[in-house]
This record gives sequence, C-alpha cells and structure tokens, in this order.
Amino acid sequence: MQIALCDDQACDLRNLRNLLDEYLAKAGIVAQVKEFAHPDALLNDIDHVRFSLYILDVIMPMVGGIEVGRIIRRCDRRAQILFVTNDAGFALESFDASPVNYLLKPIDRARFFGSLDFALYKLNPVKEDILTVKTVDGLRSIPFPDIVFCEYHRHTVRYELVSGECVLSRHIPENFRIHTAALLQDGMFVKAHEAFVLNIAHIVRLARTEAVMKGNRIVPVSRSQYTAVRDAYLSFRLG
Repeated sequence: MQIALCDDQACDLRNLRNLLDEYLAKAGIVAQVKEFAHPDALLNDIDHVRFSLYILDVIMPMVGGIEVGRIIRRCDRRAQILFVTNDAGFALESFDASPVNYLLKPIDRARFFGSLDFALYKLNPVKEDILTVKTVDGLRSIPFPDIVFCEYHRHTVRYELVSGECVLSRHIPENFRIHTAALLQDGMFVKAHEAFVLNIAHIVRLARTEAVMKGNRIVPVSRSQYTAVRDAYLSFRLG
C-alpha cells in the first residue's frame, strides 16, 4: 500500500506521521508512506505514482487540499482521501472529492483510526454481505446473517454460526478492528468487547456485563461498549 501525507506545517505533518505509524503498527500493515510539505510536490508525484490513500491538509499555499483532492479524484476513483484541517468551514466543499472523512486538528486519535479503518474497508470491500474466511481447509464463504458472533484470540478469529457450527480462521495479519470492519459497517453488528463482535439480530437477552445469544452462547459486554450495544439492540427491536 502507498500512502501520501501532505501538510505544509512541519509540526502537523510530523504528528500525522506519528499517528499513522502507530495505526499501521497496531494493524500489522506494511505500507510505503511518503510525506509532502507542499501540494505542488504531491501533484508532480501523482503523474507517475498511484497512492491508495491520501491524507491532506485543507489549507495550504498555492493549491488547497480540496482542489488537490478534486484533481486526484478526476484521475483515480478508487483512491481514498482523508482531509485534516484547522477550519471547519470547508467541510461541505470537501464532498467534491468524496473523502472518507473531514477531521479537525488537533486530530482525535480514535476518529483518525476509525477513518483509516473505513478507508481500508473501502479499498477492500466485501461484496453481497458474504464474508470470506481463510481456514486451514481453504476459503469459506459465510453469509452475514449466519454469524451469531465472532471472537478474536491470538491472531485468529472464531465465528459462531446459527447452525451451531464454529469456523476458525487462519492467522490474520491485521488487527481485529480492521478484520471486522465490513461486519461493523453492515449495521447489524456491534462491538461488544475488545475481542467480540456480535450480531444484534441474534441477541436473546442483554445484561450490563453479557449478552445471551441464540444457542445460549454468552458474549461478554464491556462497560465501555454497553451503551452502544443496548442502543443498537433497542433500535433493532423497536424498528
């Protein structure tokens, strides 16, 4: 993966690079990251280099980040663009470049990481609500509705299915958050715990510390995630 960072402020560029390096290390992603201190340098580069992800400051000399984004979008529909800025006033205009997000400085770490998760998901989408899992026996395709919950343990993911079957993945190179990004984008799945994502359609009973799933299988619910799980469950049940 090739990633471009462009910010004319040296301190902001360094902070972005530090956050990006932290994210890539946690996710186990190998990427080539190139820094640009001026938009002209980036525009010269994209004549012969195609980046998968562009992280662009909005307010820069000569050519603003949004105009850079428009230029990128005209020649590359698949690349993902993330804007960062001190000024919220350009948010609406930024939609011209179809960005994954528009973040205000100082950058919030959680929002930045979440935006990167979504960008990577869009670069590698899962089609037709089917999850393809690499197992020791080969590839296994699992429809989203068949998944009761999934659990992360030592770089593998265990999928508990409605049928009672358990599907175990092979070693995954990325972290659990990225691995389950497609499920979480679906809207029927919610993170219940650092190591668990569950299907709210299969919740039988919800308590503050656990969810009882179909088949009487128990999924722990962390204190920090309880409100999100409860709200998703109530929204689903109440229509």
